[in-house]
Amino acid sequence: MPQSKAFNFPLRHLSIRVPWHDLGWAGVVCKSPQLNGACAKLKGIAEAKIDNSEVQIATRCLEDLPQKQWPCCLDERSAFMAPFELELLKKHGLASKNPKVYGHFRPTPQRYPAFSAGIVPFRWMMVENIDEYRDLYELDVDKEREPELGYTSNWVHEAENQKGLLNGFAAHLRTDESLCFFYAKHVPFVEGTGRILIGAGYIKNIGGLKPYKVEGEGMPGMIWERPVQHSIRPKGQVGFLVPYYDVIARAESDPSLDIERYVAKAPDEHWGEFSFASELVTHDGAIGALLSLELSLGRIEDELGIATGWQRQWIHDELVRLWKVRGPFPGLSAVLAAFGLSRSVFVAQALQEKAGENADPWPLVPRPSIQVIRIGTWGGACLTV
Repeated sequence: MPQSKAFNFPLRHLSIRVPWHDLGWAGVVCKSPQLNGACAKLKGIAEAKIDNSEVQIATRCLEDLPQKQWPCCLDERSAFMAPFELELLKKHGLASKNPKVYGHFRPTPQRYPAFSAGIVPFRWMMVENIDEYRDLYELDVDKEREPELGYTSNWVHEAENQKGLLNGFAAHLRTDESLCFFYAKHVPFVEGTGRILIGAGYIKNIGGLKPYKVEGEGMPGMIWERPVQHSIRPKGQVGFLVPYYDVIARAESDPSLDIERYVAKAPDEHWGEFSFASELVTHDGAIGALLSLELSLGRIEDELGIATGWQRQWIHDELVRLWKVRGPFPGLSAVLAAFGLSRSVFVAQALQEKAGENADPWPLVPRPSIQVIRIGTWGGACLTV
């Protein structure tokens, strides 16, 4: 896993947006692709979806189909529960739209292990946010390195900037510690746009970055998507998918059933953590998501008789763990930053670790004068309190 050698990035969790799928995201084509309007509300699918072609291969396993017949929703992580490896050709998003600047980028194969999804932190790749992430996490990125394109772009193009941002994002994630939350913006049983939680599990493996293949002269560039393997399995008990299909089946026999009552939604107060396709989720955001999942599963079992016992126990165990990991003073970093402290994220992390689990780190904060503290490998930082 990519991680800074200089700093211990604070542990975070991960949100991953997926499209709605009517057969469980298991590496097969939808049962009724022509009726899946929810998936087509994502721009990446709407622009390329061909219903007639998908209807002819409905329910077919991707392993049994030539890659040219694979549905376009794969680029939106529609096969994150596939029990087999996939290799997708990643195409630069601007290679065909602006061949003068990007035409040298060639389609590049990207491997996705079984039970994995590609993560793309779009907010981190917006050029307007470079300075924010540089200052907050001491990343080796510089807006001045961005090339002159002859037009205004919202995105980071320089390869070293791309690597710095993408590696900085992934440096917050830990295998077997970070949770991953799958969510959909559109589902057929909820009106409007939301953040509908699909499932949760652990991160099991974090893939590396890969550059695009190039032909001829031109600037290099990185594939923004990084494969991440998760722990959710059809018969496993380390993570789960919400049994929405069981609820839908029940509603087919009882049209009066309000499916939305059994939906788990990401917490509104952490909306930004469940946006931009992939984003880091704080401990508080993860706790809020788990509580929403627990409420949904409780109603599904208590009111519909659909067993969710082990899933709720898993949530309980994770909540106990996260409350300990979160600690009693999660706002320390923000306070230190308000005092004008540079590297406040890393200093707060160091102070909490030095204080110990669930201990108060504030007595370790020098005050009331300007002092220099040195803690482990985090280097020096000036505190003004």
